[in-house]
Amino acid sequence: MTSAPARILLGDMRVRLRELPDNSVDAVVTDPPYHLASIVKRFGSPTAAPINNADAKAGRWGPYHRTSSGFLGETWDGGDVAIDPETWAGVLRVLKPGGHLVAFGHPRTYHRLAVAIEDAGFELRDLIAWLYGSGFPKSHRTARTMDADDAELWNGWGTALKPALEPIALARKPLAEGSVMANVLRWGTGALNIDGTRVQPVDNSPARWPANLCHDGSPEALAGFPPGTDRYFYSPKANAEERGEGNDHPTVKPSGLLCWLIRLVTPPGGTVLDPFVGSGSTGIAAEMMQRPFIGIELKPEYLEIAERRLRDRAGLFGDLVVDRGSAEAA
Repeated sequence: MTSAPARILLGDMRVRLRELPDNSVDAVVTDPPYHLASIVKRFGSPTAAPINNADAKAGRWGPYHRTSSGFLGETWDGGDVAIDPETWAGVLRVLKPGGHLVAFGHPRTYHRLAVAIEDAGFELRDLIAWLYGSGFPKSHRTARTMDADDAELWNGWGTALKPALEPIALARKPLAEGSVMANVLRWGTGALNIDGTRVQPVDNSPARWPANLCHDGSPEALAGFPPGTDRYFYSPKANAEERGEGNDHPTVKPSGLLCWLIRLVTPPGGTVLDPFVGSGSTGIAAEMMQRPFIGIELKPEYLEIAERRLRDRAGLFGDLVVDRGSAEAA
């Protein structure tokens, strides 16, 4: 088995994408910023009509204060790159006609991600739900600071649900030919690899059609399905061994899930693009699926983690090029 080539570019993906030719990649599988930090910026601007600007900017008491610190406090989660249609227009340009985009989102901001992808010219084809059992509710107890009488009345009330689902957008660049068949014959893209991603139930009944739901295989998730008849793909969250030493990225996705998604949307030998590389999980999965890989990462410290993870695994990417570019590109 030969290794697939890989290239990782350091810099703003909106800049470095310009180096890629039109219609040059077969699929995009990516985990962009969730933008839990962006709501104050977007809705606190002078042109933001939906809410009162003073309220949005009201520091610790503003209604959007809790979302202003970013996912797990990460500052890179701010801005609006993943909810800007121009970002996805750049991705659309480099995708072959009929090529698919797979993008992870967050339940709170997924709607803005999906609208930006659609406004860029993609066709939204589906939403894949990844269920997991290890989510921890970040809820405040309503009664904690109340006087005794009020606290008794509001005891047991809180502010958040237990997270158990991550939405994944599945979109497609419009076909260039008159039909899916014609597009596949010319470009190799436009269809989903159904048989290659079927799910084999544990009772050895016929393999199931892949669904727009998958899970982490945890007891909590499995409890929702009849024993012995689970018909959904599952992949547990990335554990410490899979993350690798020194990988402190907060949103590492499991290689099993990424392999399944890559196999679903990428033709054999097709190039996978991840414009938000993070710690390199999509690149590892692309090599496991023997697909060439192109990645772009903004932060040098995460690029170092991604490069180390790729190089530390024996046999991965016989041809790995890390392009740090110019200071301006970085």
